[in-house]
Amino acid sequence: MLANWLIHGKEVVHGDLTCTNVLMSADGKLHLADFGLSTIPSEARNSTFSSCHPGNVRWMAPEMLAIPEQGEVAIPTKAADVYSYGCIMLQLFCGRAPYLWLTQANHVITARMAGTEPFRQFTDIEDVHKEYSLKCVSVEPGDRLAVASEIVEFLRAE
Repeated sequence: MLANWLIHGKEVVHGDLTCTNVLMSADGKLHLADFGLSTIPSEARNSTFSSCHPGNVRWMAPEMLAIPEQGEVAIPTKAADVYSYGCIMLQLFCGRAPYLWLTQANHVITARMAGTEPFRQFTDIEDVHKEYSLKCVSVEPGDRLAVASEIVEFLRAE
């Protein structure tokens, strides 16, 4: 999956990172899949661009759920991908999907808008992994890890 983070270096945003979009090959390498909602940020504001639509709300960054100004659309960003990645990592560490206790998408959206955290408890997670993942799922995009290269460096170190 390390190589897949190079998409950010090519100015491409995935836009729909969930656990179901991370696949493992026979040799144990992880790969990103389903680039159907991916964007090129410099093109995303083009009036002919229309491939942005909501992905799975459990893994979606909070800013993607905000109601946009009239005539605008929420455009996936690198920071939104980092948030989704953090949710995937916490799901791996906890063994539970974000907002697992909520069964309907509209309930997840309501909880998210109310500021409810995606994971209720953290057990059996090394502190370094917990702290790192929580940096990725910060509500404020500016507080998240700034670039995917930071994620690559952390993963290589681990």
